[in-house]
Amino acid sequence: MRKDWTLDRDGGVLSCVVSDRTMSVDLTELFTDYVEYTALQQDAIAYGVKQKLADCTARSKDMTLSAQEQCDTMADRYRTLIDSQEWNEKGGGGGIAIASAALKKIKEHADQLTPELRAALEAAGVKF
Repeated sequence: MRKDWTLDRDGGVLSCVVSDRTMSVDLTELFTDYVEYTALQQDAIAYGVKQKLADCTARSKDMTLSAQEQCDTMADRYRTLIDSQEWNEKGGGGGIAIASAALKKIKEHADQLTPELRAALEAAGVKF
């Protein structure tokens, strides 16, 4: 079954339509500053989340999920990402939580950054 994805950058909502069913996730639950990121950063995050959610619905040729089952499976997987803050189920290293905490710490101590480091972070899309 085909999945059609849409992204509302202003609200941080990623939606997927499967047949006549719709499933939406709030990306600001995973990345609190999502709406402040550059379009490129937002697209990269949305792409990764979309792939993660779509992958969890993959089944063998002999087993298929209904549209509702696909939406439920993706919603459950997203909730697990939010609750655990771990991208990988097996031996996950808490990458999302670590990256989010590091970015928060960088912003808290922005006044201590060298001009070169601050410029490099800004060029990467970090907003102070």
